[in-house]
Amino acid sequence: FPSHDMTTVPLYVYYIGHMTAKTSVSVLSQVSGELVAQYFVEGQKVKKGDLLLVIDPRPYQAALEQAKGLVQQTTATLKYDRETAMRYAPLVRQEFISQLNYDQYITNVLVDEATLIQNKAQLETAQINLGYCFIEAPMDCVTGLLSVKPGNYVDANANTQLTILNQIQPILVDFYVPETDLLTIQERQAQGPLKLIVYPDPSHKRSFTGDLTCIVTGK
Repeated sequence: FPSHDMTTVPLYVYYIGHMTAKTSVSVLSQVSGELVAQYFVEGQKVKKGDLLLVIDPRPYQAALEQAKGLVQQTTATLKYDRETAMRYAPLVRQEFISQLNYDQYITNVLVDEATLIQNKAQLETAQINLGYCFIEAPMDCVTGLLSVKPGNYVDANANTQLTILNQIQPILVDFYVPETDLLTIQERQAQGPLKLIVYPDPSHKRSFTGDLTCIVTGK
């Protein structure tokens, strides 16, 4: 850890650590169906938004079309019942029709409005489920092994991990320090940010620099 205080001599301490992904994401399917496509090579670097996997979308596309049809049907019924209620409103005041019949027209409108709300919710759910069929990378990352190969059925309720995604830029380095060094490190960190120099090979031919971001002490 070279100190940033130019009035003091830098202090270096050496530890053995290991690199770990900054973020790891387990990819699970949120809908059930046949895994029909794989758009990545295991171990490949992918960008945020890249299409990785596809669950058979046909049943969910059909459900979406059915939900759209219900919304259109209920909308038309609501329009007709509203027009009917408005048409008979003057007649009930003139007692050409009974109040009971008119109340039924109003009830029909209220039922249609409630049904339309339900239909729209079903449509939104169908749209969401269709979107779940297309699994995209949530970040720039490296893909892991694919545990379920295309052609196999994926059960969303089984919580099967399809693959794992690891974010490695930036990457984290974990290491342990003896308690005898911990106080010195904390004192230097209080004076300013500490730099971390990482040598990935034993010969120290290459190095990477980073920041000491977190110190975790045991109880």
